[in-house]
Amino acid sequence: MKVNSEISNSGAEQSAGGSFASEEVTSSKLVGFSEGNDVEIVTFGNDWKAASTHGTPQRALNFAAKTAGRGDLTEQSSPRIGAVFKPSCPMIDCTFDDNTFCNYVTSVSEHDKVNGSLREWSLSTGAVLNSLTGVPHDLTKTGSFIYAGGTTVAPDDTFVLSTKLPVELKEAARLDFFVYQAGIKGRLQVCINTINNCALNIKGSTIDNRARKWKNYHVPLSTTTHAIHFVADELQDNYAIGLDHIQLLNKYGMAAQPCNS
Repeated sequence: MKVNSEISNSGAEQSAGGSFASEEVTSSKLVGFSEGNDVEIVTFGNDWKAASTHGTPQRALNFAAKTAGRGDLTEQSSPRIGAVFKPSCPMIDCTFDDNTFCNYVTSVSEHDKVNGSLREWSLSTGAVLNSLTGVPHDLTKTGSFIYAGGTTVAPDDTFVLSTKLPVELKEAARLDFFVYQAGIKGRLQVCINTINNCALNIKGSTIDNRARKWKNYHVPLSTTTHAIHFVADELQDNYAIGLDHIQLLNKYGMAAQPCNS
């Protein structure tokens, strides 16, 4: 069963502020959010349906696959806020705070394609680009994050971040993560097994006046084996999309979920 959801960039929010000035923050040992940041809860009325595909999950993404023409998806939102739990799934969980991609891979094409180039996600420990369309800092203001975008980007350029290996789930779970998208240009999709089966579609064109915040989203995962892809495109020069604190949780979002690779 294929589930497609389009987000109007209004998930649960973790305030990140609009200033790129450095701030001294005392981080909690277990919570993982900086103290004093406002958190907004978005009411979520309908149950999610598990996103899954029939057939064998792809071990590796076909990076030459075209990304143009992927259709728009239906609107949903994601409610979870709260603690960052002790990691239980090393193939998925990543805060990027050790300045690595953990168990994710990002690749770049050697030559321009007709439908744009494949571009790499980048790591950062500080502000990226500007205060209007960039990313000021990571979720906790004390670590690192990754971002898609830059000073020279074409709308057809695609940034793909993928799990190194498919991940086996013994129970239904939730892929939880935070996104920073302050500009109206750009789209982030979360795709399961292939880049054509996207369970979440977050479009910058729908941002509101509270856009300069880290926002929390999740994608439900069924009991099977999944390869996960974060796909960013439709960006332009000086626009960026930030990604941080990816974690596998149980289907209720109340605890970390183990996995097998």
